[in-house]
Amino acid sequence: MNLDEYTKLAIRTESQIETVTVNRELLEATINGMAAFGQILDQIKKHVYYGKAYNIDELSQCLETGANSISAATIATVNNPGENECDVHELNTRVFHSISGIATESVELLEVLQKVLAGEEIDLVNALEEFYDINWYQAIGIDELHGDWEGGLANNIAKLKARFPDKFDSDQAINRNKEAEREILEKMVEKQ
Repeated sequence: MNLDEYTKLAIRTESQIETVTVNRELLEATINGMAAFGQILDQIKKHVYYGKAYNIDELSQCLETGANSISAATIATVNNPGENECDVHELNTRVFHSISGIATESVELLEVLQKVLAGEEIDLVNALEEFYDINWYQAIGIDELHGDWEGGLANNIAKLKARFPDKFDSDQAINRNKEAEREILEKMVEKQ
């Protein structure tokens, strides 16, 4: 099965809605907190795999943002999460579905790591299921944004070749030429 066929079959099972109706305060607090904690996890990843030193100021800011987001989400929830629901018209429903789905499936993968850190064996069936579920949500987003799997994957490799001409190098991972990488990705979008 090629990726275009996969997308057609995947979106056949997609739930479609007219507008995102949600407690906006709860949504914003949750996104802000997850983004802050995601930035911390990104620093941990870069420290482990690239040898990059932690940026203590950024970690502190992320922890503060995360804590403030938890407080805001708690207040929004205590005030009844359904009470302040409103239509969020600026959100494309399919893009929101795709992004929120990828984020929640990623959290399920983090739960796999939680169990491993607690001493359990990795649940291969569950871990692979979550990876494949991420593909389902990607298919929705790529379809909605009129992306091209093959072109996008080829451009991803082109970006990686620009970053690592020969092979992985920690210094090149830390000191990326983001402008050159962005130029490659912009050409991809122009072709679509």
